This record gives sequence, structure tokens and C-alpha cells, in this order.
Amino acid sequence: MKASKVAYKPVGMALGALSGVVAGGLFKQVWKKKLGRDEDALDVTDDAWTQNASPPPCWPASA
Repeated sequence: MKASKVAYKPVGMALGALSGVVAGGLFKQVWKKKLGRDEDALDVTDDAWTQNASPPPCWPASA
């Protein structure tokens, strides 16, 4: 196997992780400045998120 093929995977993984961090930081800046929100964006695991969310109308009602 060529050295370039061996080096490609870790470099690609590192660049992917770095781009995720950059995208997350950009999202937080837009959330605070452009949308006028002082608090952080809600996490999916926050109680406020799950309590205020309602299922789509196509889901059957749970007992």
C-alpha cells in the first residue's frame, strides 16, 4: 500500500473533525448575534426541548 493511501485516512478524519468544530462555533455565533438569543442553543437532551416538543400528526397517540 502506498504511503499516500495510508496517510489519507487519518488526515481526512482530522480535517473532518476540525470542520465540525468550526461549523459548531459558527453556529453558536450566528445563534447569539443574528438571532438575538443570549442563551446557548438548546441541546437535544435538554428537558425543555423534550417537554415542548410534540410528535408529528402522522404518529399514533401513545397510551
